[in-house]
Amino acid sequence: MKRETVERLRFLLFSIVVLLFAAGYRPTIYGNDPASIERYIMETAGERLGDHVELLAVEDRGEDRFVLFRRQQKKPDDVWIVRFRQNEGGKYEAYSSRRPYSMYCARPGSRIYTEFLTGWDDDRSVYFVGWSENPKVETLWLRFDEQPEMTLPIKENPSLTILEFQAGYGGFHASHEFRDAQGNEV
Repeated sequence: MKRETVERLRFLLFSIVVLLFAAGYRPTIYGNDPASIERYIMETAGERLGDHVELLAVEDRGEDRFVLFRRQQKKPDDVWIVRFRQNEGGKYEAYSSRRPYSMYCARPGSRIYTEFLTGWDDDRSVYFVGWSENPKVETLWLRFDEQPEMTLPIKENPSLTILEFQAGYGGFHASHEFRDAQGNEV
């Protein structure tokens, strides 16, 4: 083969490799500020959620950052959560396999949302995350595995409650209720 033909083939192969790399490359989007958090949400779940989201709460616990949000066109009973972890450089990265997902609302219209988030990798930590937009809520009652019952006052509306527990090797069991001033479940 002519030297010119070999050079063209090398250039063509190199171009194909560069194009394949460029097509698969996704830069890391950090959760360090509201703009980057929204960009991450749109990148990972924009097709499911629509164009715009409203950040409801951003809470840091140790190395973890919890972000609650909803679509800007407030679809009833639709609150989502994503969790970031602080890396060695101090930036918050979303765990690669954990995309935003919908929080659980036991009773439509109650405006109370809960989720249990498991730990990272081999960590047995479990986080209870509760979000209430219900002005009747006064307390949160919670029992995790065989631990004593907990009753926590809810002083703000809306309110975010994040509690960490350790699960056993076989998983965990938890019960919770949001209650009004008379102690009735809301």
